[in-house]
Amino acid sequence: MNRMEDMKTTKRRLSDVLPKKSVSSPVQAKEIKIEEPVIQKEETLIYTRTEREIPFRQSTVIRHEVFDYESKKQRSRSRFFIWLLAACSIAGLFMAVSFWLVRGTVYITPKSETAVVNTTLTAEKNAGEGTLGFEVMVLTEEGVVPTTNETVEATVQQKAVGTVIIYNAFGTSPIKLKEETRLMTPSGLIFKTDVGVTIPGMVGDKPGSIEVSVHADEFGEKYNVGLVDLSVVGFKGTTKETKVYARAKTQLQGGVGTGAPKQENIDAPIGASFEALKEKALAQIPEGYVAYPDAMFFDGGRTVLGDGTSTMTPQTLYVLLFKKEVLAQKIAESTLRGYDGGAVYIPELESLIVTLVNKETISPTEARSVSFTIEGQGKVIWSINEEEVKGKLVQTKKKDFQATMKQFTAVDTAELSLRPLWARTLPEKQKSITIKNSLK
Repeated sequence: MNRMEDMKTTKRRLSDVLPKKSVSSPVQAKEIKIEEPVIQKEETLIYTRTEREIPFRQSTVIRHEVFDYESKKQRSRSRFFIWLLAACSIAGLFMAVSFWLVRGTVYITPKSETAVVNTTLTAEKNAGEGTLGFEVMVLTEEGVVPTTNETVEATVQQKAVGTVIIYNAFGTSPIKLKEETRLMTPSGLIFKTDVGVTIPGMVGDKPGSIEVSVHADEFGEKYNVGLVDLSVVGFKGTTKETKVYARAKTQLQGGVGTGAPKQENIDAPIGASFEALKEKALAQIPEGYVAYPDAMFFDGGRTVLGDGTSTMTPQTLYVLLFKKEVLAQKIAESTLRGYDGGAVYIPELESLIVTLVNKETISPTEARSVSFTIEGQGKVIWSINEEEVKGKLVQTKKKDFQATMKQFTAVDTAELSLRPLWARTLPEKQKSITIKNSLK
């Protein structure tokens, strides 16, 4: 009953808004069809869409639309789930690609210890594994010069050379001297060092010392001064003047000036000099080996007179080579307490001073063993096999990183950086892991 009354009321309202009939412009309203609402089982009213053209003065069409709100809600929910699924798929793909691109960087500080070296070692020729040995490298060079049986004025100029030991009695700290540091004899003659050196500090009451080759500042025989003491010119007038000094280990000699008489048929090194051959030898030392000036033997050759010419027999340099790794291990054994026997290296190994024991009795081609003293200061650093470390770390979880690194006794500290940030496991391939050694 109430529904019928509502329908009548609706009709009356529509009649009120309809314009009255006009004589000049008659307009007839179309029949309006209003459908009754359909009652669903859930007692929900659903209206269908209808259109009503209402006569207006300018024939304006007014459309009344009634929407199915339940269907709109379902469509919105469907779109939401579609977008959610797309977002999850993109996120999943991004995470998968990120884990495929995982990179690990391991920052390692090797175990190290400073060593003051002052020991005597023995090396064997053709030594076995783990034994300190030596090998001999031989360099030769020939020279041919004109000759005469008369005494002639030599056109050769040559500086006196030799080896000195520089002492540091100033304190326990090392003292560096640059190349061509000036050393002065008591008579005022100047000699210069061939290379820069670092003089070790005192050990107890014993001064630190280091050997270095020197050459005269000028040509001439007056520099053939033999065995003398020398002072460091740069320390004159300072507290180091009497505490840092040098003494000739070998004769300072060999100086020749222009016009000095020279006999062509006497023994004389012609062609390559010892220094030239030594320079060539140092440039040809094989990887993993080290050589020292005092462990070199020079044969200057002899002059052989011929018909109008003088020919030198080959000048030969014999160089004793030592394996760096084994030598460093032997130094560690003799200087470090609690050394575990692991592989080590010493960056300053080449700057240590080696002096052969009884060098004058050693034949480099026949010797089966040689003994030598080695002095200086350096840092002993434990070697790390980076490929072995990478192999152990492959697919290791981040939380297990430190426990894994403790297996390597050569490592002092280690830190891990993973990319992307949310990665929790190291890569499955060694090439995706980078090792960075702080002491290299």
